[in-house]
Amino acid sequence: MSRSLFDPSTGTSSENPRQQINHTTAFIDASNVYGNTTERAHSLRTFVGGKLIASENDTIPLNLALIEMENPNGLPLESLYMAGDVRANENPALISIHSLWLREHNRLTDEIAAANPEMTDEAIYQKARKIVSAEIQNITYNEFLVALLCPHAPTLNEAAYDPDLNPGMFNEVVAALYRIGHTMISSNLRLMYDEGTRVPGSHFRFMDVFFRPSFVDNPDFVGQLLKGLASKRMQEIDPMVIGDLRNALFGAPGSGGMDLITLNLQRARDHGLPGYNDTRATLGLSRKTHFSEITTDAGIQAVLAQVYADVDSVDLWIGAMAEDHLPEANVGELLATGLALQFRHLRDGYRFFFLYDDALSEDEKQKIRTTSFANVIERNTEMTTIQQMAFFTPDDIDSDGDRTTDGEELAAGTDPLDPDSIFQINHVSMISGQVVLQWNSVAGKSYRIQYRNSLSAQDAWQEISQTDALSSNTQFQLALQGAPSASGFYRVLTQP
Repeated sequence: MSRSLFDPSTGTSSENPRQQINHTTAFIDASNVYGNTTERAHSLRTFVGGKLIASENDTIPLNLALIEMENPNGLPLESLYMAGDVRANENPALISIHSLWLREHNRLTDEIAAANPEMTDEAIYQKARKIVSAEIQNITYNEFLVALLCPHAPTLNEAAYDPDLNPGMFNEVVAALYRIGHTMISSNLRLMYDEGTRVPGSHFRFMDVFFRPSFVDNPDFVGQLLKGLASKRMQEIDPMVIGDLRNALFGAPGSGGMDLITLNLQRARDHGLPGYNDTRATLGLSRKTHFSEITTDAGIQAVLAQVYADVDSVDLWIGAMAEDHLPEANVGELLATGLALQFRHLRDGYRFFFLYDDALSEDEKQKIRTTSFANVIERNTEMTTIQQMAFFTPDDIDSDGDRTTDGEELAAGTDPLDPDSIFQINHVSMISGQVVLQWNSVAGKSYRIQYRNSLSAQDAWQEISQTDALSSNTQFQLALQGAPSASGFYRVLTQP
């Protein structure tokens, strides 16, 4: 376990506990695009017309400057992409997001230069950088947090700069609560054409593309992957995490790897974070006394009881992810409260947040307020049909043309006509020796449950169970007598 860097003047006694140091800025300031040091920022610039360096494919550039980039597989430094954030090569989706914002920056430089022919390279660069930072802030608050926290999200309409407010990151958020994304990730990614059909042969698994930057190999990849991501539902926010992150994190394909959730729990302990109940109390929330007060899911209750002696022993990440979701939200009470507080600090404690920044005119601020993530994708890729609220999956996409919308197929867990479609269940658990599957059923549908040991071509799907037609849309739970394993792959096929 590599411990976090810390201030060496701290950690000397219980009166002077260890304090960790951020490598990146706390602010939502587009430092992921531009870097947070002068050296990195300069490495990414052309110094002509305010532009950033782009590759021939109009993605982020190869690391010819040989700057530091995370590289656990030991690839030649010049074969990596370089960006403002050292983690850019981690997966193709991240490379695509970095490339999108590079394109947006360079698009803005053309607009600024055309309107202001007298402006210098430095002035154009700084203006475009400020607008990109503002767009990311607007999308974060106006779209992403709305999708995640729903009515509990801090909004831009209530923003008010407070010079006494600390805009830094809470340790509980850094080392636990904001690791919420780990439970949202699906194993499978896909590329899609603008009209909503899938690019043939584009179905790939996360575990096969960790730190493989060469996977992004053509200019259309960015738009096609973003279209695929915008058309795919996230995994449920709960304590269940895909095997790619539990067993194969950052390992070379086929070689295994680290367990991200183990790292989450160890990192929280490394930072000396309080547990689940103590954090709730700190935020003014009631303490829980029984596992059944955390979640109404009997399976999760049983697993919590197997691992922890009592609720006071529950790790912060586990408890926060296990909570029942609040009405109309994708998170439970602790996540809603903690993340809302953090993002209020990031909004109101940052004097360069775009709403308070005098370097932007009121007209510019209004234009930024009306810029959506879908706008940014459509401006900078060949995609023209991204839904206006890009973080909400459309209900009417039929990507395979089988006259069953993807929404129905995802509710059932799989696309019955796609042999590569892996079951997107809410979770698999082993309770009292039985494998228990849960998914959101569709009224009037019957289901066939199949299993395979691995994704190898030599392993065929085996039919292991069937259900009768269900009468309503509901979360369906099936306990499989004598099911093969909780660690293999399951899929559900709908039938009339």
